[in-house]
Amino acid sequence: MTQYSRPETPSPRRRGPGLASFLLIIVVVLAGLVAWDNLLGRGPALANRFATNLLPDIGAKRVQVEVPVAEPRTLNVTVDPESLEAVEVDYETAVLMDIYARGNPSVVQVNTFVDNGSNPLLGGLGQGSGFIWDEQGHIVTNAHVVQSANTMHITFQDRTVSVGEVVATDPDSDLAVLKIDPEGYDLQPVTMGRSEELQVGMRVAVIGTPFSQEQTLTSGIVSNLGRTMNTMTRYRIPDSIQFDAATNPGNSGGPLFNDRGEVVGVVSQIISEQRSFSGIGLAVPSTIVNRVIPALIESGRYEHAYLGVQGATYSPICSEALDLPKSARGAYVTQVVPGGPAARGGLAGASARTRFDSEELEFICPTGAGGDLITHVEDFKLSSFDDLMLYLERYSSPGDEVNLTVLRNGSNVRVTIKLGKRPSTSLS
Repeated sequence: MTQYSRPETPSPRRRGPGLASFLLIIVVVLAGLVAWDNLLGRGPALANRFATNLLPDIGAKRVQVEVPVAEPRTLNVTVDPESLEAVEVDYETAVLMDIYARGNPSVVQVNTFVDNGSNPLLGGLGQGSGFIWDEQGHIVTNAHVVQSANTMHITFQDRTVSVGEVVATDPDSDLAVLKIDPEGYDLQPVTMGRSEELQVGMRVAVIGTPFSQEQTLTSGIVSNLGRTMNTMTRYRIPDSIQFDAATNPGNSGGPLFNDRGEVVGVVSQIISEQRSFSGIGLAVPSTIVNRVIPALIESGRYEHAYLGVQGATYSPICSEALDLPKSARGAYVTQVVPGGPAARGGLAGASARTRFDSEELEFICPTGAGGDLITHVEDFKLSSFDDLMLYLERYSSPGDEVNLTVLRNGSNVRVTIKLGKRPSTSLS
């Protein structure tokens, strides 16, 4: 508890060197500010600023004070580590500090320029984030970050800059690989993790360049898993990660870290009615990244497995309209692409128009009856149509044969499909 003593009665005021003493104090203080500013490497700017702000308030008399300005110099300060007290932080803070220490050296800023015909640097400007994939100079980012760009500047943690070029992109997974000349750069690749190990509620962190603020760390949790994310193409990305770490324009292409500092996703989108973050971020999972990126580096393209069906998730409320048991679950096939792998393998789509007992069912149930209900892919049980997409994207490749269990006319039927290559998608 702090105690205060009663002040003594002040002695009669004397006239003397009061103003001069006050000015001397000002000079000493400002000289100290100059020394402090030099210690921080900023020169005399701060002291001059304080002088400008404070001197007019001294009084009615106008007084000019010359403040000696020290020459900029470098101070070598030796500190005994044993004399420093350890800073105590809680566990949550320590984990985030460790994530940043591990991941930040691998995160880059990606500035893109679109050629306007005469000078590419005078054309359109875009910005995103990315991360170092390997010591050969490969950089991973989003396909939409580099779309239409013909010049890219890559800025590293230490503020050094390099010119990058696009090696390859895969718009269907919104991933791209860039390349710089690695000579002379201290490239520190990320450590890739396993997004399939994530669970809802686990801690995640994002490092990137939101609104041009490079090397920014934000943190949050996994909000949900297995989301399906729209892309620039007609295909969607299954198995996507939903998280709530603050994410804004400029974060696209940056890494999503787990609490071990491993990359478990590539930040791709936010869901918001405005351009700023509203609590929902989506990332391409590392299960897809680890398949797509090596292929883009080695061959310049990634071939997605293709079944050739359209469908929907089956709900028990649709059982009567689709003539299926209420206890069934899976991916209902509404349409089979003519000539595609599913058609060649004998998979059946809807063949009759559905009759609904109420208008509500028209918005819930598929409009066609008679289609196959896929309940399993190999031993993998399906609960939704998204589960089917997830299995194909995570575990399958073109040319693989997959065994499907389908419910058809009240019986379980085994159908073997040889998967094809997904038709390519060109972007304008």
